[in-house]
Amino acid sequence: MAETRALFLPAESVANLLSSNGNLGTTALKNRMQSIPALLRGLNRSENITAVFVGNQQGDFMLVRRLPADPNLAARFNAPEGTAYIVQVLERNKQQVARGYYIYVNAAMQTLRFQPREDYTTYDPRTRPWYQSATQSDETISTPPYVFFTTQEIGMTVARKGSSESPEEQFVIGVDITLGTLGNAMEQNRVTPRTESILMTTDGLIVAHPDPASVTRMGEDGKLRQTSLSDVGSPVLSLGFERFRNGGNSRLQLTQNGSVWDVSYSSVPILGDQSLILALAIPRAEMMGGLTAVMQEGMIWALGLMLASILLVLWVSRMITNPLRALQQQADDVSRFDFTHQESPTTRISDIQNLSNAIFMMKETIRRFLDISQAVAAEEDFDALMRRLLDEIIGVTKTEAGILYLTDKDGTRLVPHAGRLDANRPLDYPLSDVLLSRKKTLLARSIVDENAEGTPATATELEMLGLGGIAKAMDAAPKNLIAAPLFNRQKELVGVLLLLETDTTMDQTLIRFTEALSGSAAISLEARQLIVAQKELFESFIQMIAGAIDAKSPYTGGHCARVPELTKMLASAAHSATSGTFADFTLSNEDWEAIHVAAWLHDCGKVTTPEFVVDKATKLETIYDRIHEIRMRVEVMKREAEIAYLRDVLRDGDAPERKAAFQADLDQLDDDFAFLAKCNQGVNLQQMQIFNA
Repeated sequence: MAETRALFLPAESVANLLSSNGNLGTTALKNRMQSIPALLRGLNRSENITAVFVGNQQGDFMLVRRLPADPNLAARFNAPEGTAYIVQVLERNKQQVARGYYIYVNAAMQTLRFQPREDYTTYDPRTRPWYQSATQSDETISTPPYVFFTTQEIGMTVARKGSSESPEEQFVIGVDITLGTLGNAMEQNRVTPRTESILMTTDGLIVAHPDPASVTRMGEDGKLRQTSLSDVGSPVLSLGFERFRNGGNSRLQLTQNGSVWDVSYSSVPILGDQSLILALAIPRAEMMGGLTAVMQEGMIWALGLMLASILLVLWVSRMITNPLRALQQQADDVSRFDFTHQESPTTRISDIQNLSNAIFMMKETIRRFLDISQAVAAEEDFDALMRRLLDEIIGVTKTEAGILYLTDKDGTRLVPHAGRLDANRPLDYPLSDVLLSRKKTLLARSIVDENAEGTPATATELEMLGLGGIAKAMDAAPKNLIAAPLFNRQKELVGVLLLLETDTTMDQTLIRFTEALSGSAAISLEARQLIVAQKELFESFIQMIAGAIDAKSPYTGGHCARVPELTKMLASAAHSATSGTFADFTLSNEDWEAIHVAAWLHDCGKVTTPEFVVDKATKLETIYDRIHEIRMRVEVMKREAEIAYLRDVLRDGDAPERKAAFQADLDQLDDDFAFLAKCNQGVNLQQMQIFNA
């Protein structure tokens, strides 16, 4: 039974919670009295908790109970008027001399009466089953059901050993709960008028009964005791319980005085390993009585309703299936990325109409997303891309204006790069930079939260963004602002998208939609920025190569930088010609870029050409001028001529003719070398003309 678990759960939690309160284990009465508010809080956790108490190893005891609502029970305490709670205190000194008190307090915890009770000194918590069981276990325990002495009610005690630092301060927390509400639950859940139900222990002692008077009886000793199953006067349940306890089935069919009863016994677990038994006996005649007539009448009504339902279903099915078929066709169109059919089916069924509107909006959103992707892919100019992207976002979100900010190189401010109105119109308003250090602006808040943010377009907010007079440039004054930060794939801030809306209400769906669009926009901007950066890097490379070529020679320096300018001048003249050979000659952006690159790289081969080739001063010069090798050979030839001359002189003697011939040979060699040295020198065009002449 769920009611049983709900009955024990608050008591168990109170015992577990209070067991960790160290003040409850102290032997000093003053410290224990300070814990009364904690005991009261546990008492008020459930109406079924009648008392919360604590006993310790010295025999001290303190109990807090609320004054019973039953006047007969309340009269037993002789409480003064206004009493809400009764605190029962028992303390023992080291000689085990006990003193007992009753303290009556009102709801505001003000003491109304302090009453010594000598009759209370005979009570010793250490002898009670709840104390002894709790001290021998580390878990929360419960006692078997018994009759409370003070309130004369059937109940159980839930107890747990407290956490103490020393054996002298060992204490046990106890919580008394009544089981009377279980009888009320059994009465409310009675299946038939003669149904009999009893909750009892495994020994057959009654714990709960629909009739509270049947739970207890007065014993021969004058004390109130639990009623046993045999005393209740239910022969059916008594007979079935004997069979069940002797190993019989938990579900039986018994005949008593000509009546057939369905009897069942089920175990109801409570705290720990304890459980109760729920016995239930239902007369079959009552349970089955009237069932046949009800079935016949139900069949007649069912047939009539079936016929009416068939007609209604046929009519409703047509109302449902026709628009559903149209919606299926639209879904198929979306799966094929076919957005040519723009009609949305209409129906009087609101759910289907809402579904139709949702599918139509989905188609429109996907189509606009694709349009944005195609526009981004087709646009090559970065500034034009930003304007196109902003136009598409304004069109998709159905806002009135938008501004696209990009971060500067230092990352300290947002610079406006595009401002647009709806219908692809430019925003004619001077836009100013927004400092990221101004944390109170909507743009800064959205960047910090990394989400799209919306806020009313107040005068203060517009002034902080430099848009104080923006209303004059729009068709209507903005009522709301939506800011969406743009982050690249490295979570670096690229920019912020600001949308201006004239509707008075802020649509949260629009904010989330704008946030989704901002992610696509950020990726598009990042891709284009990477392309631009790649082109700039390539431009730097080719200019670096050209600069390196020019730097190799002081004679041809600047040539690689002048050629691109001259080439562009020639190409521009041909492109601008309206007549003659180049009348039909045009250059696209790609052609201009190709000419630019080709002009800068026309001499790139010189990078690998040795400097002595590029800057050679003479025709025979490589790493050095090889004219000197010719000079050396001429000198060797002159030496050989001189050696031959001297040999002739030694053999035949010197003669004027021989000396003149020797001198003529030397002069000829000098003339030949002078001719070769002159040929080795480079000449310009004018010198060549003179030379040829």
